[in-house]
Amino acid sequence: MVRDRCFADHAATSWPKPPEVLTAWMDYQQTIGVALGRGSSVAAGEAARISLVCRRSLADLFAIADPRRIVFTAGGTDGLNTVIRSFAHADRPAAASVVDHNAVLRPLHASGAVVRLAEAPGGRVDLDDWKAACRGASLACIVHASNVTGQRQPAAEMAMIAKEAGATVLVDACQTAGHSHETFADIDADFFVTSAHKSLRGVLGLGVLAIRGDKAPRPLRYGGTGLASETLEQ
Repeated sequence: MVRDRCFADHAATSWPKPPEVLTAWMDYQQTIGVALGRGSSVAAGEAARISLVCRRSLADLFAIADPRRIVFTAGGTDGLNTVIRSFAHADRPAAASVVDHNAVLRPLHASGAVVRLAEAPGGRVDLDDWKAACRGASLACIVHASNVTGQRQPAAEMAMIAKEAGATVLVDACQTAGHSHETFADIDADFFVTSAHKSLRGVLGLGVLAIRGDKAPRPLRYGGTGLASETLEQ
């Protein structure tokens, strides 16, 4: 039986999910059952309350002062694509490393930017190589830890170097959010992205984009919300 297996693929997704997660998910579907931001019913109000509690918890985790700077996404890939499509430009280089996930490297390639990849001897990004990659870059993408090797990167030092070079800084925290001993307040980045289904132990199909700076990414999708329906702006 599948339920009797020895599961060792938590870098892909956590399993089994905690009973509390499954209970909360089923309770929402069975007792609330409405989409967030739709209507003014009692159920809609409860959905808004749950969302706010979740945003506040995530804001604490990511060291974000304003919970409204937490964006729910359809997964880590959605969050990464949102930032990369907004800040990677064809007329300026972008910085990443050879240990970045393809959810970073593919949208960088699609942006048309010249992508400079810092080497990572032994799995750890070389900071001199990273400094060269960041020179003149519009966007610098930092993977907090590799999904293949588990190697942590010197994210705080990398973010400082990228900021000094004038780049917007994106941290891919999909492998670390939920169990990192390094506080995100120590990393001077503009954006943090994670999925919900790995170390946060949530369900598949959810992610978080945390905005720490004052930069705003362009929406990846337009429409479909129940908020401010009278405006054509997202």
